[in-house]
Amino acid sequence: MQYLFDESGRRYLDAFAGIVTVSCGHCHPDILNAINEQSKLLQHATTIYLHHAIGDFAEALAAKMPGNLKVVYFVNSGSEANELAMMMARLYTGSLDMISLRNAYHGGSSNTIGLTALNTWKYPLPQ
Repeated sequence: MQYLFDESGRRYLDAFAGIVTVSCGHCHPDILNAINEQSKLLQHATTIYLHHAIGDFAEALAAKMPGNLKVVYFVNSGSEANELAMMMARLYTGSLDMISLRNAYHGGSSNTIGLTALNTWKYPLPQ
């Protein structure tokens, strides 16, 4: 469902979307049904409190990966994933240098803001 409605019922085509609506639309019935069914099984799966579903999913995911890519590390956001990738690259290479894509957004954390090339997300922080 690709439309947004304002308080007076005027319909707008959502050409921007957002984090979730990019992939599943607004209240698509198949997506809502899948969410409801998942909520009946497990509503929240943080890695702080271990649940067998987390380990099961990690094993299933690792089994699909090629070669020696057999370690799974769950994070809660793209910013956190980019932070982890930056830390792992720096630890592995010993270099602090990073390259990022022009006009790309890499997250809202201190380090990922340093990689972000959008001036509306750039702040004068030492990197």
